[in-house]
Amino acid sequence: MSLVFVTGATGQIGVPLVQALVQAGHRVRGLCRTEEAEARLKALGVEPIRGDLRDTVALEVGLKEVEVV
Repeated sequence: MSLVFVTGATGQIGVPLVQALVQAGHRVRGLCRTEEAEARLKALGVEPIRGDLRDTVALEVGLKEVEVV
């Protein structure tokens, strides 16, 4: 399956999206801003990437080898 990067992974749309992606067998990375959000993503089986859309380093890390955003 694909490696997918989701921005807004802890939001109202993001959480059900990452859950569905994980259940479908995809590897998922999710962008998150806080330690709490990071823990929530880990619990969902998602690789958390700490940062936001203005953080170019976090985006570079999150997008490495990703097939779908």
